Amino acid sequence: LINPGIADNTCDNIDNNCNGQTDEGVTFMTYYTDQDNDGYGIDPGQLLCSDPGAGYSMLSEDCNDNDSTTYPTALEICDSLDNNCNGQIDEDLFLALYYADSDSDGFGAGPEIFLCATPPEGFSMNNEDCNDNDSLIYPNAPDIPSNGIDENCDGIDGYLSIIEIQEEFVSLQPNPSADFTILSCTGATEGMIITILSMNGEILRTISITGNQTTLNREGLSSGIYLLKVTRDGELNSVIRWSLY
Repeated sequence: LINPGIADNTCDNIDNNCNGQTDEGVTFMTYYTDQDNDGYGIDPGQLLCSDPGAGYSMLSEDCNDNDSTTYPTALEICDSLDNNCNGQIDEDLFLALYYADSDSDGFGAGPEIFLCATPPEGFSMNNEDCNDNDSLIYPNAPDIPSNGIDENCDGIDGYLSIIEIQEEFVSLQPNPSADFTILSCTGATEGMIITILSMNGEILRTISITGNQTTLNREGLSSGIYLLKVTRDGELNSVIRWSLY
């Protein structure tokens, strides 16, 4: 197959026609190494007279040849990477407001951060955590009474100790009760809210006070002792025991 009578060379890196030249007259193209097989390679290219197959591309300009989701013309996805190699990160994606959630309890804290709609782990859409270094402390968490820790972020340690708060603004009649009771308020009630809690701090119901008297029913509550926490404009006003039999 190698002799002076052969008119043309073939692409095999051999002097097929014995004229002292190799692969002359054969068309050469530039191919680029494409390690991640995303269709785009990286410089420098190689002049070859045949397609080397998988692992090479005739297109260059890949900015990360170890990631098949990153190449020119790729769709930008929310991953903090420059997927389309245009020098920008997560551009043109929907951004939402998030907060760092260091203890992964679902509640964040600290300054607001704008991230695309699917944020990485460790972020929350609220900043209501009062201790973002302890996963047992977050709004509405079970609060252990009198242990010196405010587990549910309401500004109070437990509920047994806050029974001592004077009930100057509200009263219950009857208490204990079998079905319903009337909560009466003295003074202005604008901005006042009643929160019904179990004795371990679980929030069961929240009611807005719209007048000087509010009827409380026991719907969904079994016999036992509950706590009514009364707040005005977010500030603690009174705490009352409510006994149901």
